[in-house]
Amino acid sequence: MKPGAALDAGMGHGRNAVYLARRGWTVTGFDISEQALEAARSNAETAGVRLTTVKASYDAFDFGTDRWDLIVLAFAWAPVTDPAFVARLRGGLRPGGRVVFEHFIQADGARGPNINRALRPNQLRACFNRFDMLSYEEADGTGDWAGLSLVRMVALKR
Repeated sequence: MKPGAALDAGMGHGRNAVYLARRGWTVTGFDISEQALEAARSNAETAGVRLTTVKASYDAFDFGTDRWDLIVLAFAWAPVTDPAFVARLRGGLRPGGRVVFEHFIQADGARGPNINRALRPNQLRACFNRFDMLSYEEADGTGDWAGLSLVRMVALKR
């Protein structure tokens, strides 16, 4: 994609935000943790890039209207099963904008403290049914943490 305005939702330490900024994107990221935002600002300074950081929850952040070319949700415990939240994401994207998503899915025999909050197989596809799926995969044992299964998606706003 040609660089434009990107949002890293639930940005944590800003790994993805810094990556995008290095490639010419104008990046805003939000997180509920001030410590995470401080780490993101420090990582951006070390990388020699600029980020805009906002302390906010998913409920409080203003996604705006036709504001973003790209929204990244990477291992962010975002409420994507809530149709109102997905509608806010969609409203914030410009026409032709994309959502990039990567997160855990429940797999047979999976255990862990957050497994009940993980998505079910094929659940994400249904949550983003008003988008065009450019890429969608569910992969076993590919997570950075304990070999959990992941879902990866790139969805385009129609």
